[in-house]
Amino acid sequence: MKTCLQIPGQRRGWFCLLLVAVASAGCSSSTAKTKLTGKVMLGTQPVDGGTIIFVSADPKEGGHGEAPIDEEGNYTATVIKPGKMKVYVAPPTPPPKLPPGVKITPPKDSKMPDNATGGSPPPRVPKVVLPKKYTDASTTDKIVELEPGNQELDIEFKK
Repeated sequence: MKTCLQIPGQRRGWFCLLLVAVASAGCSSSTAKTKLTGKVMLGTQPVDGGTIIFVSADPKEGGHGEAPIDEEGNYTATVIKPGKMKVYVAPPTPPPKLPPGVKITPPKDSKMPDNATGGSPPPRVPKVVLPKKYTDASTTDKIVELEPGNQELDIEFKK
């Protein structure tokens, strides 16, 4: 059996070119994408936290995308494989709670005050709470049709 280096002259060039073409076919970035920007609303109020999630209405299609929602209801998301999409919002994760009677105190040599909580501040609790049906892909009735490319899309959920 001959290896690539043992194939003579011009044939070796064509063989290597074919090998590179076949190998790079799997590296294509031809999957359609949509970049969305917009505002998430509940009626006339901006949804002020959580993550907006887009999933394909047809599970066989496999399209998806998600983005955080800021305090004014704005989001920017990239959706892979656009088309008919279900839209829902995952609420922010509440901060963890310690069991009753449990207190955490820093080590004595840590130079932290006894009342220090440490770490990041807990996530902000949104003022606008969506109805439960809009927080799960299996219960949401919000469906949008997305085309490839850049789009501005405001999402309005009904109260």
